[in-house]
Amino acid sequence: QGLERWLAGRAADPRALFTLLADRAPASDGDLPDSGLTPEWERALSAPFVAHGEYGTRCSTVLALGHDDSLQLEEQSYDVNGRLAATASYRLGPGEWPAGNPPAPAQL
Repeated sequence: QGLERWLAGRAADPRALFTLLADRAPASDGDLPDSGLTPEWERALSAPFVAHGEYGTRCSTVLALGHDDSLQLEEQSYDVNGRLAATASYRLGPGEWPAGNPPAPAQL
């Protein structure tokens, strides 16, 4: 729902998506998948931002392509305790980044 609201907004700021990515609320038990993990791990990994003593989110990245073909990358890095440790921001204007598809990988 949060992403739908963001998409419906006019001139939405890509950095606002970090609020959605920072959501630490796990899914309810009835919504957890049955992937073979323990219920504790299923619950911990169901949140967009994983904060667990043994595993967790270390970086959140938002990449946005503008209507003018500009490219904006925003990144937030987190320490082992889930606290914001660093941010980075990059913007490439139209024509400043390679056009077209990347070359096909070499066959081994």
